[in-house]
Amino acid sequence: MKAFVTGGSGFIGSHLIRKLIASDWQVRALARSQPSADIVARLGAEVVPGDVFDREVLQRAMKDCDVVFHVAGVYDFRKEKRGEYIPVNVHGTEMVLRAAWQAGVPRIVHTSSVVVLGDTCGRVVDEQHVHRPPWRTAYDRSKWLAHHRVVEPLIKQGAPVIIAMPGGVYGPGDPSVIADLFRLLYRGFLKIFPGSDTLISFVHVEDVADGLILAAEKGKIGESYLLSGVNSSLKQVAETWSELLQRKLVYIYLPGRVLRPLIPMAEWLAPRLHTPAFMHPDTLRLLGAAYIASNAKARVELGWQPRSLRSGFEEALQALMQELPAQQIPRRSFHLVWEYCWLLFGAGL
Repeated sequence: MKAFVTGGSGFIGSHLIRKLIASDWQVRALARSQPSADIVARLGAEVVPGDVFDREVLQRAMKDCDVVFHVAGVYDFRKEKRGEYIPVNVHGTEMVLRAAWQAGVPRIVHTSSVVVLGDTCGRVVDEQHVHRPPWRTAYDRSKWLAHHRVVEPLIKQGAPVIIAMPGGVYGPGDPSVIADLFRLLYRGFLKIFPGSDTLISFVHVEDVADGLILAAEKGKIGESYLLSGVNSSLKQVAETWSELLQRKLVYIYLPGRVLRPLIPMAEWLAPRLHTPAFMHPDTLRLLGAAYIASNAKARVELGWQPRSLRSGFEEALQALMQELPAQQIPRRSFHLVWEYCWLLFGAGL
């Protein structure tokens, strides 16, 4: 089997390529920079220099492929990255999917997200749920537009696309805000825990990679599959980490509404200080929301079996124990932010 992968040097994409190569797939992967090309080559895939906007490059590389996995996207809450959401996540998605369709690829797996379902207000929804604006973040909006304004119309036109919708992905190599949260918990920096009522479908990156391959092999064209893992509150996450580390990590839990007054301050602080990703403005906008969904369809139709929260977090902890001696979080800026939290809490908010 031959596959073409976009985003192969990224978090999910690198795990996907590793699994494909281990299963004797022939893999070509797009790389827009030399560092990305080096990662793809080390994984054992054929490097295709270019980006998601190079139509001719894409079509040549996709020729004779059995599957295209579109994993590339911008998932970065830093303010300077917001301008890339629409070009890459929306227009880039259209370019890749159209190129694959025109190249005659019989199966195209698009990586969407559970954020397309929006804040479910505590309800566990499925693939039939449709969220309506507004969106909590610009990232949410870009994934929603790609899903509903690009991918679904292409499917209606006849493009052989299967949609995979991962939840909050974590695991080895995670560069996201979730990994930042895990680091802060591990170091005991979250004695006052923000947004404990936030609900997220946590899913290990290895399980996402398995789900993408299962979608390619067993998924029905035109269908969406939620790879949503385990629905859990951030309070449950903190308690699980406390059990794993065998020490009390959190003394005060703050609901999301308490942190919302911090957003203007975070907008000012983030570009000036090395605040953790967990305190970026768009991260604060997510606190108190519910991004949870049912993975029943993926389990039944694909045979997908995600691991438990505890076993996944145990693996994440082992990776952190190897990584953290070389990772230092600037404490001065972190403490400035949390001193403001204390002021808000003391004011009775």
